[in-house]
Amino acid sequence: MKVRSQVGLTLIEFLFAISVIAIAALGVASMFPAAYKTVVEGGQVTKATMLAREMMSMVRSYPFELLTQSSYLSPNFDTRTHWTVANAQCPPDPATFSIGERTTRFSNVKWSCDLVGTGGATTGQGLPNAFGTVALACVDANWNETSPLCVSPVGIVRVTVEVHWGINGSQLVRLVGYISRPRS
Repeated sequence: MKVRSQVGLTLIEFLFAISVIAIAALGVASMFPAAYKTVVEGGQVTKATMLAREMMSMVRSYPFELLTQSSYLSPNFDTRTHWTVANAQCPPDPATFSIGERTTRFSNVKWSCDLVGTGGATTGQGLPNAFGTVALACVDANWNETSPLCVSPVGIVRVTVEVHWGINGSQLVRLVGYISRPRS
């Protein structure tokens, strides 16, 4: 007569298997918060880069003579000191600005609104504690600060756009571009 052996798991084998699976699952589960944080930070960098490119495009659309006027070279634009979202309604209506203001002031107000976004913390728009700066500098060798324009026939303006966000502006995206005088 043949004796059959019992096939299956004992209670101790079952508990050991469950504990091994639980330890492995805890290791995998601990990766999710770190991965989520990385995805959020990557999204913020992408958003800041897009906002910096948006302002660079707006500045490139200005007439070159407007960029080279000393009033635009200094002081430089900073959303913290020139305009706050609390001062006006977002998004601004371009019709509320005069013809001369539409290229610069409208762009500055719109960009300020885009940086902060409405309900940025909950809606995903804007960036947390965001502010931006735009610095223009004439890079002509013959330029001096008393002259209102870049004086060389070539005329080159360096545009530096920065987007800061996070605690005390600890995160930063900087975009530098050059705009030259159009050929006549």
